[in-house]
Amino acid sequence: MAPFSIKPDEKFPLLSKASVTEAVLEFRTRAILTWEEERLNAGLRERLPDYPQRQLKRLQKGAFQFGSSPEARINELGWFIVATSEDGQRIVQFHQDRFSFSCLAPYKHWEAFQEEGLRLWRLYRELAAPDEIQRVGVRFINQFSIQLGADIDNFFHAAPKMPAGLEQLPLSGFLHRETLAVPGYPYGINIIRTVQPGEDQRPAQLILDVDVFTMTPLSLDEDPIKERLREMRWLKNKAFFGSVTNKIIKSLQGET
Repeated sequence: MAPFSIKPDEKFPLLSKASVTEAVLEFRTRAILTWEEERLNAGLRERLPDYPQRQLKRLQKGAFQFGSSPEARINELGWFIVATSEDGQRIVQFHQDRFSFSCLAPYKHWEAFQEEGLRLWRLYRELAAPDEIQRVGVRFINQFSIQLGADIDNFFHAAPKMPAGLEQLPLSGFLHRETLAVPGYPYGINIIRTVQPGEDQRPAQLILDVDVFTMTPLSLDEDPIKERLREMRWLKNKAFFGSVTNKIIKSLQGET
């Protein structure tokens, strides 16, 4: 068997109807500068006017102590800031040990997603001064409408199979997860396929969740980051197009 090779220049079908409901770019790191609420808020007000909706959220963990005097306790685990664009479609989170940028539907294209994500990452670097990147993640969540009981083979390759003798029963739900290592490269891939039941007469949704992530630390230099993202985009596309059927691809191209 030939060694596995990433081919970032490979062309994939163009989809006029994106199935992406959320695209996420995440950097896990550690802030070096003191994580001060007032300084962070002031920095974001000055440098991020296009994300006017800002919230400070606190991380908490509850614990219950048993004994002669039972007591519930809430432990503070830190805080982070969530900033949202005026249209509500772009969300950025600034944590002491993590930065993430989310783009909600309608998703446009990778170039716009990466450009905005890296712009916001530069702002995080300025405000937090991390020393290295411990993990980069690129996650794309896709949805497809489906009637419960429909044949999953029409949507996914390697769809779940019913047990022998129960093939005639309709499939009302499933959860399938695969974790792949990429030989010769510092990447891993999580692929989740599941179904979300419909509510209020709405159809159920098939979910295809593809998460590509690095497995080794990375320097803060932007050129290596862009090269990693270029390869991770290819892996994300390879996982997506290798998971869905031609029927799905044609429907996302506007064909019937």
